[in-house]
Amino acid sequence: GNWNFLTIDTIIYLSKPNIIYPQNGIMNSGRPEKINFRWNYVLRANSYQFQMASDTGFNNIITDQILTDTVYQYPQLHHEDMQHILILHHL
Repeated sequence: GNWNFLTIDTIIYLSKPNIIYPQNGIMNSGRPEKINFRWNYVLRANSYQFQMASDTGFNNIITDQILTDTVYQYPQLHHEDMQHILILHHL
C-alpha cells in the first residue's frame, strides 16, 4: 500500500523575560565601570538575545548579544546609551 505521512508543527509559547535589574526608569548615578543587567529565567528557553539601542525603534543598536545566562555585564555606560533594552528568548 501507499504510505501516508502527517507532519505537525508544534508551537511552544514561552513567557517573556522580565528585567530584574536595573529597574525601569532608574537613572544611572555617576559612571560605573560596568553594569550587570539581570532578567528572570524562562522555562524551555535555550538562549536570550540582549539588545540595547539609543532609540525606541531599535534602529541604532548599541549592543546585540546572544547569551545562555540571565545576566549580561555591559562595560561603562554613558547616560545616552542606557535608553532602551530588549530581551528576547530563543528555543
